[in-house]
Amino acid sequence: MITTLCNAIVYNGSMASYFDSQLKDARKRLSDLNEDLTMLTATYEQNLWIPKAGGYALLAAVTADVRLEQRAQMQGKTKNLQRAIYVLKERAELLTAVKQPRVKSLAVGNAAFNTDADPDCISTSADKTCAVTLKLTTDDAVKCDKAAITNTNLGKAGEEVDKLTKLKTTATAAFTNNPIPVAVHVAGNSGNNDGAVIGKGARINNAEEFSGATNGFRVPMPPVIPPITAPTKTPITQNDNVGGKCVDKTANPHLIITAKSIGHAVCEARKVELIQEWRHTQLSTEELINDTIAQTYAQLIVHLDMKAGVDENSLKAAVRTPLGK
Repeated sequence: MITTLCNAIVYNGSMASYFDSQLKDARKRLSDLNEDLTMLTATYEQNLWIPKAGGYALLAAVTADVRLEQRAQMQGKTKNLQRAIYVLKERAELLTAVKQPRVKSLAVGNAAFNTDADPDCISTSADKTCAVTLKLTTDDAVKCDKAAITNTNLGKAGEEVDKLTKLKTTATAAFTNNPIPVAVHVAGNSGNNDGAVIGKGARINNAEEFSGATNGFRVPMPPVIPPITAPTKTPITQNDNVGGKCVDKTANPHLIITAKSIGHAVCEARKVELIQEWRHTQLSTEELINDTIAQTYAQLIVHLDMKAGVDENSLKAAVRTPLGK
């Protein structure tokens, strides 16, 4: 009797241990499933309003067969979704790679056509200020052609964009008015460095000569030039050529940029087509640029008098992703 009882106790203890382990394992699997569902839901919510980025497909991945009890099937669904997320991230990186140089080149174009005070200087490094001169032309060779893009054209456009991206400051930063006083030598009590003149006075023309002024003289106002905002990673030097050349002018390096340099690079950048791993993806103009940059681009085209507007095919291009089959 005692032996039988002991055996029963041992047996029941073993069963209790077994069921306890099973319960823990079930709880662990349930926790994993909850984590999967949380991840799926979060991913869907992030992409809910981006149907072109695969949001609808993500919705299907979340809502379809959510009651499946088989761990393997859920793992397969999760794996597919992770792959989809990877593809989306990869596409975003490619889009950024195309967008960044275009935005920078457009900023340069917008800055060059700024009509504010002294709009022809761009800070390029901590110790240099480069003046930008736009040479406008209506030559057909400068206009953005509608011919098919070839590797050669893309290569040339890439070179131009690469050179343009050396201008790292944005239009806003580069053209913020910042008065910098000019050293002025004044004798007498009638001259002030702010340009005000009262009564009589004298001016020092140089270290050895004075000149009289019957009614005083006017000290010129300090010129308004853009501030030197911050050093750039790639300062412009006189060896850099961007559709022109850098020349010495009043002891400052000047960068001459032609309309072709900006216009052609922008036009080509607009027409770039990305190639994904699974299929071609034709990016529409709206995806490449936001409204602000689009307006800048339009202004640039108007100023350059170039026939390089957005073509209808680009506007109507459908964006396809591996998930959006």
